[in-house]
Amino acid sequence: MNKVFIRNGSYHIDLGRDENRKRQSKKLSRVTDGEPALYRALARFTDPKATTVADLLDSFLIHGLKELAPSTQTSYRGYVARQLKPVFGEQEPNDVEPSHIAQYLERRKGKARVGANKEIGCFASAFQYGMRNGLCSRNPCRGVRRNKTTPKDRYIRHDEFLAYFEPAPDHVQDLMAGMYLMELRPSEARNLRQSQITPEGVRFEESKTGKLKLVQWSHALQFFLTRSTSRVPNSPFVFTNSRGEKWTHWAMHSVLRRMRTDVGGATWTWHDLRAKGESDHEDGGMGLLPLYKRARIVRPVR
Repeated sequence: MNKVFIRNGSYHIDLGRDENRKRQSKKLSRVTDGEPALYRALARFTDPKATTVADLLDSFLIHGLKELAPSTQTSYRGYVARQLKPVFGEQEPNDVEPSHIAQYLERRKGKARVGANKEIGCFASAFQYGMRNGLCSRNPCRGVRRNKTTPKDRYIRHDEFLAYFEPAPDHVQDLMAGMYLMELRPSEARNLRQSQITPEGVRFEESKTGKLKLVQWSHALQFFLTRSTSRVPNSPFVFTNSRGEKWTHWAMHSVLRRMRTDVGGATWTWHDLRAKGESDHEDGGMGLLPLYKRARIVRPVR
């Protein structure tokens, strides 16, 4: 049950902690407005009714983000606060037309082509949530063509990978090697649990497709996962940071920035590491060095 507390002269409701363990809350009403105002605010919180797009977005942020990854939740809150509420907030949900969405994408195309696509992706999720909960009758984002973008094409060369990998501490090496060998997305690596390690290999669900996959053992994979899990045997997670805690989205970006500063030269992202793994292993297993070689080991699980 969510707890109501007083802060700075207002009632707030506790929403729990985010990925970085920071306490989140939402203001309900001012204490001076009395208990009737508090009860009305609580009623809106527990049984939301959307009279404006701002109401719909507020309800979506409170109730509709729970199944999304923490990093996605953070991004969506930013899209809502910076762009969607200021532009659409005062409209009624059913008054938003596909033409409005198309015009928004066109206006944002010059300065934030990719960002506009992500913002409308968030908006579409909010309307989908609204339809499921009776807050609106249709999704105006559906069928609207997004801004054309150029696919990112960044291959990490072997020397670029090794320049970061070789001086890195063990816990960072384990994360890098695991993501490369198993072709994991960052969120899949952060959330990989020791319970997913089996005698046959490592089972995981692709975060985007929902497909179950089994990565069979190779000598390299066994070495890095054994070292990683032995460092903090009581952790439920396979990969942990220097303090033995689960990696967070921001911690991964922070350590990559520090390595980039120390090494200099080429820049790449954690997402690029997965793409490198896919590219290197297409021919049946040619990896960086003999230690990092693997067989063709990724198989869908039915």
